[in-house]
This record gives sequence, structure tokens and C-alpha cells, in this order.
Amino acid sequence: MAEKTAKAATTEKKSEAAKTAKTEKAAKTVKASAAEKEAKTEKAAKAEKAVKTEKAVKTEKTAKTVKAESAAKTANTGKLKITLIKSKIGQVPKARATITAMGLRKIGQTVELPDNGATRGQIQKVRHMVKVEEA
Repeated sequence: MAEKTAKAATTEKKSEAAKTAKTEKAAKTVKASAAEKEAKTEKAAKAEKAVKTEKAVKTEKTAKTVKAESAAKTANTGKLKITLIKSKIGQVPKARATITAMGLRKIGQTVELPDNGATRGQIQKVRHMVKVEEA
């Protein structure tokens, strides 16, 4: 009977040792997978940061380009001589209003306006009715 008890105790110790080994192995696996997930997360964070930085650089370049273009347009402070060469009669109301807003009343009348985006837009709308020269 003592032999059976000793064998049973030995078997229990072996099974406990096996369980402990399995538990330790599982713990190592969990730690390893956690470390891998953390590494992947760090890589993803770095990649995301790089993309954000790249977008910021592009946005900054675009902003600088827009500012430079805007400065170039405002730097051009010349004048334009605009002469009405065709009557407002028979034109669409927008074209008539634009001609009036430019200060033109009669055919052959000339006005000097600043060379800027607003004036260029007006000229574009009524280009078939006016003659433009640099002053």
C-alpha cells in the first residue's frame, strides 16, 4: 500500500510539474504576443506620425505658395486703361451692370482702374465690349 501511495504521489508531482511547465509556457507565449502587439503598435504609431508630418509639410508648402502668389498679385499695383468700344444696349443685365460698375457710360469713354484681381474679373466678364491697355 505504501508503494501505491508513493507512486500516486510521484504521479501527482509529475502532473503538477507538467501543469506548471504548461502554465509557464503559456505565460511566455502571452508575454511574447503582447510584446509583438506593442511593437506593431509602435510601428503603426511611427508610420502615422510620419504621414501626419508629410501632410503638414505639404500643407505648409501649399500655404507658402498661396501666400507668394497672393503677394505677387498685390505687388502688381499698375493701372489699366479700359475703353468701352461696344454699346451696353442688347447686352445681358450682368454685363451692363459690370460696365456701369467700372465707371463706363458712353462708347469711347476711357477709365483707369487698378490692375488687381477684381478688375481683371470684371474685364473678363465684358471682354467683348472693352479694349484694355496698360497705363
